[in-house]
Amino acid sequence: MGSLSFIFLLALFFFYHIHNLNIIKSIIENNNTLLLQLISDILDLSKIEAGTLDFNYSNVEINDLMSDLENNCQLKLKSDKVKLEFIAPEQPCCAYIEKNRLSQLIINFVTNAIKFTTEGSIRFGFYILVYITL
Repeated sequence: MGSLSFIFLLALFFFYHIHNLNIIKSIIENNNTLLLQLISDILDLSKIEAGTLDFNYSNVEINDLMSDLENNCQLKLKSDKVKLEFIAPEQPCCAYIEKNRLSQLIINFVTNAIKFTTEGSIRFGFYILVYITL
């Protein structure tokens, strides 16, 4: 019976560490993405100064984009006292936009909110306005 208990404990030990390795891998991948975005932002500043910034418009599902940004920005939270939440509208929203520029804007807003929020929640989202002109 003693050897079975040892094998069980050993299996739990390995499972615990494999789970932690997956978490660490996820953190590294997300930080890699954020670092690449930062480098891209710096290069964009140079392009703006030179007047050569290109815009690449595409159809983007905004709820998916905002959910991805929420997940990436979760890593920037420095305290368990602060919660970050994307409030998604019920219906999907597809827009023809410059995805990287919108991402930069939202990340900037959320990062500033994280920086100045010591406890509570940071909630962000959008709603759809329809204008009819005659």
